[in-house]
Amino acid sequence: MPVYMVIETKSSDPVTYAKYIEKVKPIVEKFQGCYLARGGKITSLFGNWDPERLILIEFPCQKQVTEWLGSKEYKEIAGLRESSVSTKAVIIEGCAEGSFAQEKGGAMDNKKVCVVNLVLKGLGILMLLAAAFDVTAISDNVMIFWALACFVVASVIKRIAKGTSCCK
Repeated sequence: MPVYMVIETKSSDPVTYAKYIEKVKPIVEKFQGCYLARGGKITSLFGNWDPERLILIEFPCQKQVTEWLGSKEYKEIAGLRESSVSTKAVIIEGCAEGSFAQEKGGAMDNKKVCVVNLVLKGLGILMLLAAAFDVTAISDNVMIFWALACFVVASVIKRIAKGTSCCK
């Protein structure tokens, strides 16, 4: 079952942290980790959560995360992170392989996948248009969030139906 590591960092020494960032990626990849988000633009939606930097990494299973964090290669560079940023991290279990893509032991019908994808993408486009032209009382940020959610869900459904990982 895939797991997702969500990491929030706040830098106190950007130069040292940049060295860590440069060195950690190949080690993560060696343990079959795949960066899904790595410090891109963050838009806060609810509450007062305003992270400086977020990282999202997909691993095939919890064991890979444990092996990565315990590896000699990672331990050699961990000090760079520990001395340059404050870090919060959690692991979230993903859905079991094909958990909703399987129907009585078979893959999802391609026609159903196409219809679901078209509907979700259509909803996403309508929401983006509604946000762009202010045709609703709902805030633009909320409309954009739900539009992006539609696109992401459509993509994930398609990948699960095909039996591929988000990292491939």
